[in-house]
Formats: sequence, C-alpha cells, structure tokens
Amino acid sequence: MYFIEYKGNQVIRRDEQVAQFQTRYPHLGAEWWEKAIPKKGASRELVSTPFSYRFNITPKGKEARAMAVDEAKAKAVEWGEANLSRPEIYEWRLPADGVVPTAQGYKVTFAAEKTNYVVDKILADETGQRLNPPETDATYFGTSVFGDKATTAGADAAAADDTAALIGELAALDRGLNTATGADRDAKVARRAEVMALLRERKAFVDVNVVKTEDWLGADEVYVRAGPFKSEVTKLNDGESHSFPVPLVSLFPLTAPVTVEVYDEDLGTFFDRDDLIVKMVWQPPFADLRNTESLDEADYHVKAHV
Repeated sequence: MYFIEYKGNQVIRRDEQVAQFQTRYPHLGAEWWEKAIPKKGASRELVSTPFSYRFNITPKGKEARAMAVDEAKAKAVEWGEANLSRPEIYEWRLPADGVVPTAQGYKVTFAAEKTNYVVDKILADETGQRLNPPETDATYFGTSVFGDKATTAGADAAAADDTAALIGELAALDRGLNTATGADRDAKVARRAEVMALLRERKAFVDVNVVKTEDWLGADEVYVRAGPFKSEVTKLNDGESHSFPVPLVSLFPLTAPVTVEVYDEDLGTFFDRDDLIVKMVWQPPFADLRNTESLDEADYHVKAHV
C-alpha cells in the first residue's frame, strides 16, 4: 500500500496526487503512477481524532462562549501534543456540532484532522519485485487505521457495546498505550477518545431496596453518594425500592476504586447527622456489587451496577 498525507481536511486534485506520489516514490516513475491511480483519484481517508472538553457552567454571552471555545482548543492542542504520535501533521477544527449544552453545563469538541490518499497495491521496486520494508520506514508505513471507514465502524460497534464492556475496553486500551508506538498508538488513542465520549453520556446505577427502615415512624429519606456525586433524596418505606442514577463522568477516570454510600437523611429539629446505612467500595472494572450488611438497625439491600 502506498500513501501520501496532508495536514487537515483537504481534497486534492488527481494531477496533484500523481505528482505527490511520484515525488514520494520516485523509483516507480510518472508513467507507472499515471496508470496506478484511478481516473477519479486515489482513495481518500480523512483521519479525525475527537477531543471533548466540558464546562460545569454554561457561558453566558457571545464573548464568554468564544473564550470557552478558545480554552477548549488550547486543551485539545495540549492533549494532542501528549497523545498523538505526530501532532504536527494534524489540524484542529471545530465541527458544526462541536458546541453543545449538556445536563452538567457545556461541552466543546474539537477534531484533530489529517487527510490520507492511498493506492492499494503491493509494494514493489522499479523491476516489479515485491518489497518488504521494515515498519520503521516512513516512506511505506504510517497510513492511519482510524480514518472515515474505521471510525464509523468503531462507532457503530461501540454503540452496541454495553457500559461494562466499554469500561473493560478502556482499561485494556490504557494498558496497551504504555507500549504502543506510531500508527498503533494513534489508533488506540483514537479509539480511547471514542470510548470516553460514549462513557461520558452513560450512567451507573445504585438500586436500593428498603426491607426495614431506619426510622421508627414513616419512610426513610434516602440518598446515595458515589465518589463526589450526591443524588437527590427519595422517600422509601418498608418494601419500597428505587434506582438512583449516577453519571459515569462523575466517577472518571474509572481507574480507581469508588466509595458508594447510602444514607437516611435526618430532618429533625435538633442537629443530627445523616445516618449512614450502607458503605461499599466499588473496584474497577465495576462489576455488579451488593452490600453484605446494613447499619443503624436498618435493612437495605443495595446493588451498584453499570
């Protein structure tokens, strides 16, 4: 496979493609390239790696929104320098749908883009003998494996994945990035960004079944804490249940244990701390977790799951 690449999202005329391929692979000659490249041009691959940055508040006014976009771009460039194997070949662009409001505030997504043109033929020298260059030879290797088709296929597959599978894949990608280099690293970085984007929109759940309340009279005022997240309060009496949603983004980076606590809120006239009923430590990769005991003479059956 032969390739040429351009910074950013570009469409190159066929005559320019022929000239560039000949320049990159001069041993094959202009006549060979004129025949090898189809009349409609070489196959075009847009390599697009997304980066999203979230704000916990919604910027008010045109100037504030522009400043938020500038801040997000700076963060994207910083991320690219650290994670893309050749950041200089990418151009950061704000897509038309790159700025969206969220339940938590505001999300800005930039895309790092470059364009590949590919001719899918066996590598050969000027006599037609097959070549077997080392993968370190940038003349023959470096074309992306996460262009338009690969990105679409990855997104379609990810959409069908359940949340637990995505968390497991994230852990595997992080392990692989410790040793990955070149195009393999770029592919893993791109897939990791896809997985993180999906997980930001997902939720974990803490199911609470109150077998016996802590309060002697009436329902318990139940709420859940998971890491820094605190749920709304829900009244539950004996025999009643509720599933508390927990935004996964509040548990990021999903690489460390999360403490899950279930409380009965005290609303008495005199100072009284809320009663801790259940406490569990939820370990990555966050398989289903159930409590083994309840405190303060209550009986709660609790399950944390994704």
